[in-house]
Amino acid sequence: MRDMEYDVVVVGAGPAGSTAARFAAENGASVLVIEKRQEIGAPKRCAEGLNREVLEGLGVPISEKYTTSNISGAILYSPKGKKVVLDKVGEGFVLERKVFEKHLAALAIRKGAKYMVKPTVTDVLKDRGRVVGVKADFMGEEFKV
Repeated sequence: MRDMEYDVVVVGAGPAGSTAARFAAENGASVLVIEKRQEIGAPKRCAEGLNREVLEGLGVPISEKYTTSNISGAILYSPKGKKVVLDKVGEGFVLERKVFEKHLAALAIRKGAKYMVKPTVTDVLKDRGRVVGVKADFMGEEFKV
């Protein structure tokens, strides 16, 4: 596999990675997102609740495609049984995380970001102590971005 050159390389296509990729791409950067899994959003992970302000602040349109329920608070229990009540969080949503992550990736792709699934990032590339890229492996072939 040939080495590649982008202005920004994002490692991980979770919510933070895809959102960072979207903002970088819409501001003119060439962006590559590297996701080690074969499918964005799978397997499903935790953090399936967000409030409206977070989504709107990130410019993510709220959609029934990835929201399953409206919520106005939550009760959390620690492993030792301690209870924390969150009742002043504003309007929120329970997310279908797998669909939500794909939605965020689609928003980034529409802004020009490129995605690559299945490579494993093995190291960072540095120039005079500054991170300037990554080294990755894709099906036994090493490449640099």
